[in-house]
Amino acid sequence: MGFTILKFDLHPQCAGKDALIGNVPASKAIKYEVSVVEALREAVGDDFPLALDSYQGGTVEGAIRFDLVKQLILTASKR
Repeated sequence: MGFTILKFDLHPQCAGKDALIGNVPASKAIKYEVSVVEALREAVGDDFPLALDSYQGGTVEGAIRFDLVKQLILTASKR
């Protein structure tokens, strides 16, 4: 049958020093996480489901920050 989904743990601390501010990802960590997701998406294609795990127990503030930085990255890449 094969795999039906890819679950991947995002490790923002892999972005380096100061990647987290408390438990909230800094822009540096978000850019790293977006690059990981882009690489995964390229590897498996658009039709293959991805499940991403923010194992550190993200916060509402962190989710909002992630979305804002992600939108900036995507907007900049379209230019």
